[in-house]
Amino acid sequence: MTDPRFAEVVFDRPLDQAFSYTLPLGILPLVGQRVECPFGRGDKTTEGFVVGLSDDQPSFKTKQIVRILDDAPLVDASILKLTRWLADYYLCGWGQVLHAVVPAGVRDKAGTRAVAFVEAIDGPETKLTPKQTQALEKLQRADGPMPMAHLSRELGGSGAILALVEKGLARKFTQRLESGEARAVLEEHVPSPAPPLELNADQLAAWRIIEPAINQGGYHPMLLHGITGSGKTELYLRAIDDVVRRGLEAIVLVPEISLTPQTIAQFRGRGGTVAVLHSHMTNA
Repeated sequence: MTDPRFAEVVFDRPLDQAFSYTLPLGILPLVGQRVECPFGRGDKTTEGFVVGLSDDQPSFKTKQIVRILDDAPLVDASILKLTRWLADYYLCGWGQVLHAVVPAGVRDKAGTRAVAFVEAIDGPETKLTPKQTQALEKLQRADGPMPMAHLSRELGGSGAILALVEKGLARKFTQRLESGEARAVLEEHVPSPAPPLELNADQLAAWRIIEPAINQGGYHPMLLHGITGSGKTELYLRAIDDVVRRGLEAIVLVPEISLTPQTIAQFRGRGGTVAVLHSHMTNA
């Protein structure tokens, strides 16, 4: 298998076509990433989305991609398929639709921070210094990747960690997180997941109806009726736990923005990843 030599790129323009660009040596984008390319008669550097890769030489002279803008694709295959359909249905440019569906804060990486992580991997047997052994043992005992800053603080420096990476016993990578999430990770303020509460008699009666519906799959509308504080949220949480364990997702609608902070606290306290969206939020 050889690397592709050409990329198909669409722009935020009312144009119903993708444009072919040559991939220079050392530049290999993925489908769904944004790139900068010379565009138009003046070759103005313009941002576009890669929607395809190919090794087929076009019948015309192609310009070269300048650089890749994203660490990872901003859209996956399902979003590409959906936006292609939207462009056809509403008679607009594919690039216009992609530009519309990716939030401005994501495009600008607003309110995000790059955090370095490190994790143990299977590697060759090799001689280690006491400090390197200590670092490797900490990584092996961890539940998952550790923030590089944490481990460096515990070890009094990053030399041993970098030595493990060089010897093939650890992997270092960078992940971009929301600023608040990054701050929590780096300050070790991530709350431990709270265990499910024991259900009372009324909750159990409701759960005996909800659980089979989840197991069955499909659409089953239900109404939970109870006064404030009667335990409805625990049933929502339990249902979502079941759904997420199956590799699926859930959307929770909160009746008003003022209730959002306490709702987030409840849901994040159960250990799930929670994304929040409402009209008072900034791009970040």
